[in-house]
Amino acid sequence: MTDIKPSTVATDLIANFKLPTFSTIDAHIWFRRAEIQFRLKRITNSGTQADHVLSSIPNTLFPQISDWLESQGDNAIAYQDLKTFLLKKFSPSPEKKERKSSHYTDHFSSYKSPHITYVKRPHDVSYTVSPEEESCISPTYQSNNESSTSRKEKWMKAFGS
Repeated sequence: MTDIKPSTVATDLIANFKLPTFSTIDAHIWFRRAEIQFRLKRITNSGTQADHVLSSIPNTLFPQISDWLESQGDNAIAYQDLKTFLLKKFSPSPEKKERKSSHYTDHFSSYKSPHITYVKRPHDVSYTVSPEEESCISPTYQSNNESSTSRKEKWMKAFGS
């Protein structure tokens, strides 16, 4: 039986560890996932964590962070410093988040499915009620002595097709 040294096992775990590609879309969530991976693999050294994050950044983003990396010098980059920089660089400002949110709200509020029949309800429409229309929507409209045809005609007159 061969003895496996604990340090060899830990080194193998770290060597086989790879974070998913860094995402600028939801950088906060990406960092949360990365930190979970660090805990699972017991990677606690700040420099090692930063190196893993840097190795997960796509080549297309490196030019945007190269000046900051150069300003850090030859010293090992601290994970928290790198995280703070990347979040500041790639997270949208509160104004951009609000604009993005309202864009999606506007977009989806104007969407109408061809598979759904949309019905206007009295409280969905703003209009001025004439005295004739008032009788259509008043409680007397629901009286049992009116035929369903006359009620339907009054409804159509008041609210359209």
